[in-house]
Amino acid sequence: MPESNITKKVLAKALKNCMQTKSFAKITVMDICEECGMNRKTFYYHFKDKFDLVNWIFNIECLKQLHHSEYVFLWENFETLCEYFYENKEFYREVFSYDGQNSFTEYFQEIFYALLAEDFCVVFPSLKGHKYESFVISLYLDVFVCGIKRWIRDPACTPPKEFCMLIKMILLKSSEAFVENFHY
Repeated sequence: MPESNITKKVLAKALKNCMQTKSFAKITVMDICEECGMNRKTFYYHFKDKFDLVNWIFNIECLKQLHHSEYVFLWENFETLCEYFYENKEFYREVFSYDGQNSFTEYFQEIFYALLAEDFCVVFPSLKGHKYESFVISLYLDVFVCGIKRWIRDPACTPPKEFCMLIKMILLKSSEAFVENFHY
């Protein structure tokens, strides 16, 4: 494993350790560095801020798994994504609680928009090139992101398979209605 990845993993573990006693919003880069015995210069060599570190954690722990997945379509990847969030719910409850500039929510929306756009046009080919394609995908993105945030913040959140089944039923029916009835 390259030394750079070892250092990044140590910083990631330090952030997670800090979150055991402090809210994500109150954790500083200095806190992370003190937790793992590194200096700020080392941190900033690898990450621009704590949000960049969170994004890296998500990329390494989740997105790489989705890219290596045999599944092509949204629903299977969505379930894998939800299983990941469920297994790491304490971490993501904290991370999703911050919605400002550079937040994980902002990053997650960018990543998930690309996944949605690709899959929606495969599942609903008549949406491709439709003048409201971007609007529909953005609306679904909002539903997914807000739904995931609300679900993961709920102390009694339902298991991932059940959550995905509910989202799928609602979204598939509304998507089918849109494609069948909206021909502007």
